[in-house]
Amino acid sequence: MDDLCKMQKQGKSSSMETQVELQFAPEMSNDMPKCETVRAAQAAENEMNWTEAEEQELVRKLDIHFLPFLSVLYLMSFLDRVNIGNAKLAGLEADLGLTPAEYSWCVSIFFLGYVLFEIPSNLMLRLLRPSRWIPIIMVAWGAVMMGMAFVEGYKGLFATRFLLGVAECGLFPGVVFYLSCWYVKKEQASRIGLFFGAATAAGAFGGVAAYAIHSMHDLWGIKGWQWIFIVEGFPTLVLAFVAMYQLKDFPEQCSGWL
Repeated sequence: MDDLCKMQKQGKSSSMETQVELQFAPEMSNDMPKCETVRAAQAAENEMNWTEAEEQELVRKLDIHFLPFLSVLYLMSFLDRVNIGNAKLAGLEADLGLTPAEYSWCVSIFFLGYVLFEIPSNLMLRLLRPSRWIPIIMVAWGAVMMGMAFVEGYKGLFATRFLLGVAECGLFPGVVFYLSCWYVKKEQASRIGLFFGAATAAGAFGGVAAYAIHSMHDLWGIKGWQWIFIVEGFPTLVLAFVAMYQLKDFPEQCSGWL
């Protein structure tokens, strides 16, 4: 017990860091008697007392680093899932010879893939780390979105919409879990609300962007609705590589950037 207290004093660990260690190192808390675990946490908390100004500065840095970029990612995700409606107006349904029922199935099948793979995706997020898993799924849905431009009928569109749901399902629940690891409970709701608000922005200018993209109709022999999928899918691929360096992993796995 004395050795543990010395380690806590030398490391000057904050109470937040100690809680993270105890949360993500169950083998430590299981091996130690419960009273010693609690005493270790209390000792570290007494050693480092955060002032309100210091805490606000830390939260401000987290906000600046995480929220704008994650909101852009969700904006692109939401834009990619709803642009099939703009593509329909640009001639998708007629060019592929879809019936109204077939088009409805193509829209709806997205959510089946989304629901089925949400939990497995979150498990992979914890296993592979956010800085790896989130870029992987971004590359996946960006590639599927661009590939959707080259489908030739109902079956191809149906399959790509399902795969789009599988790829995108990990972003929203994954980011909610990710933010819960960086913010305390009282700070989470407002941050998740701001992140979710990016969907509103996608709905606000998605139609305008699709109209502008449709003006490229027949450029290089590619139709307007195909350009919508290509142009709106490509930025996701670019942002995926940025995310590899912009996203930090869990608090217990990184240090020195705050």
